[in-house]
Amino acid sequence: MTARDLVKGSVAVVGVGAVGSVITYALNEVGIKPVLIHRNARVAELYREHGVKVEILGEGERIIEGLHATYGSIQPGSIGLAFICVKAYDVKNVLSELPRLLNRDSILVMCQNGLGSTELAEKIVGPNNVLQAIIGFGANRVNRHEVRLTGIGPSYIGPKRKRVPSTLHAVAKYVSELLRVINFIYVDESEGYRWVKLGINAGINPVTTILNVKNGVVNEDAYARNVALAAANEVKEVAVAKGVSLPKDPANALLSVARNTAENYSSMLQDIRSRKRTEVDYINGSVYLEGLKVGKVCLVNYALWNIVKFLERIQLRGVSR
Repeated sequence: MTARDLVKGSVAVVGVGAVGSVITYALNEVGIKPVLIHRNARVAELYREHGVKVEILGEGERIIEGLHATYGSIQPGSIGLAFICVKAYDVKNVLSELPRLLNRDSILVMCQNGLGSTELAEKIVGPNNVLQAIIGFGANRVNRHEVRLTGIGPSYIGPKRKRVPSTLHAVAKYVSELLRVINFIYVDESEGYRWVKLGINAGINPVTTILNVKNGVVNEDAYARNVALAAANEVKEVAVAKGVSLPKDPANALLSVARNTAENYSSMLQDIRSRKRTEVDYINGSVYLEGLKVGKVCLVNYALWNIVKFLERIQLRGVSR
């Protein structure tokens, strides 16, 4: 039996934003045209009519290919592998609709920032049917029908914990091969990588959002750097207290990412500028709340969480900064 045989059904991508579009592009590169699941028929028809193009790092554009669909138009039990690419705050809604399209062997690949999404998925489909993808590529959504891939760093995929059935590891390896064009790497335990990414996001995202500047400020300005590193170090303290094994130091990783993405705008700042909800509750908010569980009071993350929530509120109300 090959790894492909372990995927019992169609491949689907839920959420065709920046991350979902890039993953679809990578699947297209290996000959897979996934089911692209949209929240309603009107949105699906817009995508079907106008498509989505992905600009690939100066290599030209690709029009992504797949079957645009809604939850109601897909045969129950037919999805074998689903990449969940919506924002963290939309995961609950997705997991209220998606399960009837799955079968007992279906695997979910959770692609969200922060904490909480994997745990929710495990409650719904079980821990032996969930993989975590820690995204390392940068992508900006120019508009509904255009995505720009701005950089490809390593992304990691694997189960949250090492001790799961061998079939889940086999599927994770298979997915890493499918997505090799965007540098996906299989790991046998992904939780440490998720916490490193959490440290990076907890520092870069809110600092650049509050200052309304590109990521490079974290390396260029000592004050911005001090705050970002303090947030990342709090993440490390909580992770260590929880017994998470970190593959690298979050603060060092943060400086490296800020340097490599100096000309990029963080996803949190893009959300604020677009007057959308951010994922700060799942990033800095989660750090603070998880810290309390292990006796750590993460005041830097608490302050950043509240300031971004204030900015989010005034932007959602349409008040200019």
